[in-house]
Amino acid sequence: LTDGGSLDVSVQPTLVGAVASELPTFARLPWLTESALDVTTRIIATSAIVRASPDDAAGQAGWESALRNDVADLLNRQRPDGGWSWCPSGCRPDAWLTAWALIGLGEAARADVKVDETAMSNGVSILVGAINRVSDVTSPISPDDRAFFLHALAVAGFGESQRPVINAQFEQYRAKLSPVGQAY
Repeated sequence: LTDGGSLDVSVQPTLVGAVASELPTFARLPWLTESALDVTTRIIATSAIVRASPDDAAGQAGWESALRNDVADLLNRQRPDGGWSWCPSGCRPDAWLTAWALIGLGEAARADVKVDETAMSNGVSILVGAINRVSDVTSPISPDDRAFFLHALAVAGFGESQRPVINAQFEQYRAKLSPVGQAY
């Protein structure tokens, strides 16, 4: 600073203002093809801003509209089998991407955005299948992966309906969870 440098300070009246100023970082870039994960990340960030904003501030700033548009975009990317995949067509559903999509949709629902229940249920079916699939030496399932999938079910609003699965998985695998899996 003393050698001709500079220091810029920005003060925001609330944490929402500080975080909201970073939302343009997640903006769509017209020359870039977005993945479902890109859209999901933006949904999670925007949902947090909408929930934390005072009264009608989120609507006035256009965040609610942007959130609804992103939810519609993510739902349009859902495969007919209920999951989400890394490519637009021809790829199998990916359990991790499906889990992230359900987390994003769950966060949007918590921000009072209407989310199609059938689409959510179809995604849940993919995750429950991934959690309950037969595991062997050639295709093991990490207990941490299961914990993340169960976390996604809970965030998406299906924690109670999946309580028996969650409890059974927890009892069976809790000793095998790494700190990462325990965090979920």
